[in-house]
Amino acid sequence: MCEKNSLKIIVIVSMLSALYMPASVQSAQDPDGHFARNAVYFEALGPGVFYSLNYERRITDVLSLRAGFTAWNGLVGFPLMVNGLLGQDGDYFEIGVGLVPGYTPSSLLSSHSFIIRGKSDEVLYGTATLGYRYQPRTGGVLFRIGFTPVFARFNAFMLWGGMSVGYAF
Repeated sequence: MCEKNSLKIIVIVSMLSALYMPASVQSAQDPDGHFARNAVYFEALGPGVFYSLNYERRITDVLSLRAGFTAWNGLVGFPLMVNGLLGQDGDYFEIGVGLVPGYTPSSLLSSHSFIIRGKSDEVLYGTATLGYRYQPRTGGVLFRIGFTPVFARFNAFMLWGGMSVGYAF
């Protein structure tokens, strides 16, 4: 059992590390050659339910990967998402889908009744994003607002939203 938890930790760390590697996919760049591919932001509500701290890597002009962290009411979760960005000049319609794997003490699982329960202390729920994003192509302050439903077992569905502020570089 200890080996399974160690393997899960290695997989999660590997996935997060991969986000820091340069993407091999080429995309159009600004005339000065700079393209802000990285972003860090704080999100109120959203897939983290109450809040999350996030790192996002734009793989192409229209595709990004997101990894985050949240901790609330005994739950520790890691929002992982794939997002599509449609638009230009810093104004984007954002659409995404993801999962939030996490852990919580078994004694608290009953208070998180909508969450899919895994073995022992593991939990999992799904999420999505439909919203607006302001992120200048060359970097700087970013702002996001959107509809971020949370869904889990037995067709449980929670209408939710979120708002983010951060920095792209």
